[in-house]
Amino acid sequence: MQTISLCWPPRTAYKRIAKYYKPICKRPSTRGNQKASPSIPRNRHLDLLNKVVLTCTRATLPVYKTTNIAVLHEESKLRPAEIELNQTTQLFAEQRETRAEAELRVVGPIGRSKAQAVKDFETFYASIPRNDLQVFSDGSKNKGKDGATGGGYIVTQYDIEVARHLFSLGLNTEVFDTEATAATRGAAAALAQPSARFAKDLWIFLDNYEVTLRLGSHFNGSSQSVFDEFLDISRAWAQRPRLPHLPPSEIRIRWVPGHLNILGNEAVDKAAKERAALPPPSNPICTLASLKRLAKVNACKADIQLWNIISPQYYKDLLYTHTNNTILFSLKRATLSYILTIRSQHRDFAKYHKRFNHTSALLLCSYKKRKTPLHLFFCKKGKAYSTLIKSPLSEAIP
Repeated sequence: MQTISLCWPPRTAYKRIAKYYKPICKRPSTRGNQKASPSIPRNRHLDLLNKVVLTCTRATLPVYKTTNIAVLHEESKLRPAEIELNQTTQLFAEQRETRAEAELRVVGPIGRSKAQAVKDFETFYASIPRNDLQVFSDGSKNKGKDGATGGGYIVTQYDIEVARHLFSLGLNTEVFDTEATAATRGAAAALAQPSARFAKDLWIFLDNYEVTLRLGSHFNGSSQSVFDEFLDISRAWAQRPRLPHLPPSEIRIRWVPGHLNILGNEAVDKAAKERAALPPPSNPICTLASLKRLAKVNACKADIQLWNIISPQYYKDLLYTHTNNTILFSLKRATLSYILTIRSQHRDFAKYHKRFNHTSALLLCSYKKRKTPLHLFFCKKGKAYSTLIKSPLSEAIP
C-alpha cells in the first residue's frame, strides 16, 4: 500500500498534468454549422488515471471486482484522479535546496542529547566577543482554530539589550515563515544600530533547524522573498562602516536548542507567543508553506464532500464516517476481507443474492439462519462466536 501511495500520484500523473490543464484547442468542424469540439477531452485523461487508481485499489484490497467504486476509494484511501491532480498542480512550482549543501553552513543537533547540546551552546556562547551583535529570534503559531502566527527578536551587545520588536503575520503563514521573517528583521535591526561599527560579526540564533539551514542561501521555497532579503542584509553587513582595526566580517547563523532555559531564546519565545495572539496586520500575505497546508486541507474537504455524495446507503446505515486512518491495513488479509465484506455487503449474503437474482444460491446457513452481513459473528459454526459470548458486542465486532 505504501508503494502504491508513493508511486501512483507523482509517476502516473507526471505527463497528464500538462495535458489536463492545457487550454482546450478548438478544431474547425467539417460538417456545416456544427460546433467545434475539443481536440483533447479532459475527461479522457481522467478516465485513464481513474483506471489506474481502481486497478491499484483492487490489487490492494481483498474485495470482489463488482465492489462499489466509492467503497474502493474509501477503503483504500486512494483519492480520485481529479482531486490528486488539483492538489499536485497547486504545488508544482515548489523547489528545494539540497539538504547536504545547507548542512555545511550550520552546526545542528548532530546526534547529541538535549543536555549535551545545551552545554555545548553555553560554552560556545561564552566565547563570543561581547562587542559582536547577537540576535535571538523566534516564531510561534496559535494552537486554536484561527492558527494566527507571530514572531519577535531581541538584539543584544555587551550583554545589553539594544533592540526588541514583536510582530504578527496573520493567518496565512506557518511557523517556518515566521521564524525566517523574525531572523531577517532582527538582522536588519542589528545592521541599523549605531553601535554596529564596533562589532566584528553579527550572530543569529534561532531554534528552528530547517530555517537555520536555509538562511544565508538561495531558497526557492516558502517565503522566498524573505530569504532573498536576508542575503541582501548579509552583503550590506559586510560593506557597512566599521572601525579601521576590525577585519572583514559576516553574518553567522547558529542553531540553539529550544525550550531548554537558554536565557535569550526563552525570552523571545515567550514574546512571540504573546504577539501571535494579537490582531493580524492589515495586509497579510499567503506563503507557500501555508498554501501547501491549505491545498492539503482543500483536498481532504473535497474527498469528504465526494464521499458524502456517492457513499452507498449501507455505509450510511452503519453510521460510517470518512477517515484517512489506514490502521485496517495492518490486519491479516483474511481478517480485512471479512471487515470489508461486512461493510460493503458484497459476499455470500442473502440480500446480495436476492439483489442479483441468484436463483441457485442458498439464503440460509446450515443452522437455518438467514445469511446477513453479521451472520458470521452470531453463527455457532463460526470462529467469532466463542469470542462474542465472552466479550461485549462493541469489542467483538470491529
